[in-house]
Amino acid sequence: MLVTVDNLERALQNIDKDDESKLAVIEGVELTLQGLTSSLEKFGVKAVDPQDQPFNPELHQAMSMQEVPGVVPNTVIAVMQKGYELNGRLIRPAMVMVSKAAPSVDESV
Repeated sequence: MLVTVDNLERALQNIDKDDESKLAVIEGVELTLQGLTSSLEKFGVKAVDPQDQPFNPELHQAMSMQEVPGVVPNTVIAVMQKGYELNGRLIRPAMVMVSKAAPSVDESV
């Protein structure tokens, strides 16, 4: 069922929301996603969406690291796939991109 949630979220991200002819489709996908997520929450399934939070290896799986000026190292800068918990236990880690520190340059040489 989590794969279905992922696919519905991906559909909403990639559809042209400015196209008037697709408004009914967008509304239908949104309502389907809301119904599915509310059903999952009813049974104790909760999303782990760690955007802009510190990286936690117990909840997140780092897929890549990237230097980002002005962002504290080990901060989640992008979520590729949400994670999920069932009654407080992790059933799927969130797949994330994490910021890393810029390499230090030794200028004394």
